[in-house]
Amino acid sequence: MTERDQEEQDLRIEQMTINIEKMRFDIAEKQRQAEINQRWENRRFTLQIVGGFAATVVATVAMVGLLRHLFGNG
Repeated sequence: MTERDQEEQDLRIEQMTINIEKMRFDIAEKQRQAEINQRWENRRFTLQIVGGFAATVVATVAMVGLLRHLFGNG
């Protein structure tokens, strides 16, 4: 193998190494982003549950108030 061939091979190996490191970084970044998205999904789900519960409580209080008004107990 000539010196030029060796240099070209070394450059290809270096480029492959760089590409592998970039892929590793991209994978790690995607995993990090997926974890962040999962946390937001959990928060959003929790807020929906709490909001639904609060809406149920408000509706119940309104219904009780209406019934008390209609039947003259208020």
